[in-house]
Amino acid sequence: MALHAPSYGPVLGLTTVNSVRLMAGIDDSTATTPKLNSGFLRFKKTSDSRWSTAKKFRFNHNFYWTGVIELTDLMADTEYSYQLGYDPKDSGLEPAAADWKKIPVHSFKTLASSPKSVHFCFGSCLRQDDDDDRVGKVLHNVSALHAERPLDFMLWMGDQIYNDKLLFLTTNNSSRDDFFKVYKHFLNNPYVKPVLANIPNYMVMDDHEIENSFTDGAADYANSGFFSSKTKNERLINGILAMYCYQLSHGPIYSSVADPDQPGVAFIKGQADNQVPVRHYAAVTLGDVGLFLLDCRKERSKHKAQLISQTQENALLTFLSDPQYRVRFVVSSVTFLADDDSSKKRADNWKGAADQRNRIISHLTTNQIPNVFFLSGDVHSHFAARLEINKKPSSIYQLVSGSLFWPTSFIIDQIRWFRDDVMFKEPIFGCDKKIVLSNPLSDIDTDFFASNGIGYVAVEQNEVLFRILNEKGTTMIEARLPLQ
Repeated sequence: MALHAPSYGPVLGLTTVNSVRLMAGIDDSTATTPKLNSGFLRFKKTSDSRWSTAKKFRFNHNFYWTGVIELTDLMADTEYSYQLGYDPKDSGLEPAAADWKKIPVHSFKTLASSPKSVHFCFGSCLRQDDDDDRVGKVLHNVSALHAERPLDFMLWMGDQIYNDKLLFLTTNNSSRDDFFKVYKHFLNNPYVKPVLANIPNYMVMDDHEIENSFTDGAADYANSGFFSSKTKNERLINGILAMYCYQLSHGPIYSSVADPDQPGVAFIKGQADNQVPVRHYAAVTLGDVGLFLLDCRKERSKHKAQLISQTQENALLTFLSDPQYRVRFVVSSVTFLADDDSSKKRADNWKGAADQRNRIISHLTTNQIPNVFFLSGDVHSHFAARLEINKKPSSIYQLVSGSLFWPTSFIIDQIRWFRDDVMFKEPIFGCDKKIVLSNPLSDIDTDFFASNGIGYVAVEQNEVLFRILNEKGTTMIEARLPLQ
């Protein structure tokens, strides 16, 4: 029986020294059962000629017909090839009888136990436009960089989709079918597909995964009023479910359970004792480099002036204090250190949670925690800056890569930060006046880029290289940032 390639995916997710997670989805409106045990995966060391015995996994109607399989017992720092397909007839096909001729071959590489360096790309804001072939084009740089030297991961920092493409004019963006169409468009973008299939991907949400200005977390929907509550609640429920299925299921927030019938295989299952994740934040470890993925949307509270819950804040502070990390990256979908001149009430970034931000910065300065990088997107521009404390440079940085694709027009450009919009050389709002955001950092002529681009980071022994590439692959910003 000839296997078919999935309708979307595969998506390579959480990758460790001995395991990987893979997600794929099918479009099966004719299925008569809510679960199809029809997914197949085989793999091998790229240097070998013999494939493994095929592993099986299932697609679940309740999760948009997606399925996730985790391979365990892999070897560290090893390149593998893999194929993933499914039996569209769900005929009970035995793995040995599967025909793989039509299934493309992809690859992944497990982490080294003690990596000497860490390399990754990051970006945000991929606005879909059916009539524009530039959508996602900048991501060809990611594939090119990966071909030169395998990237450790690709970081998607929010607004991977625009469920509200026309912002407040958008209608009918609340049903499961609406979300399915938007995500299928994203997952099948020709520039996105090779990145998802061959590089570990970590994703966080921002507002447009639900709707523009998702400003008060889940409370927005609980307090949305009599006439709009049904639609808004449907949008939140289906939007968060779509996030679980397409963006988070292959990442680090889920727990996994070993498959007793297939050695070396596990499946994701909720979070600890909960059937679904109760937290959308997590930490990832790459040797002595740590990555903390914040949830800056679902836990927001206008009433408490917080972007994250107290529980998440405590987890972040614990991560920042962890002595195993030489370098720490904190992923915030909205800018952490950099502000514009919006009022605190109108600010969508951490300026709106100034006291909480001040506690985090104070934790860093009081405990003299070095080499902290806040990674952000959202503002449709790109730059690097750092904290200056008592007029001295620190090793606490803000790196921003803010638009994978954002069209250029007079109206659209009103939703973009330009250099003069950012409060460079000004005290961080809500902090001691001796704590200032530096001017933008770059070792070349340009230090701020307000167009489509992708961020690249290389963590070396004594420095972090930050680079922004435009759609043509030209370096627009480059800064070598010293480590302490």
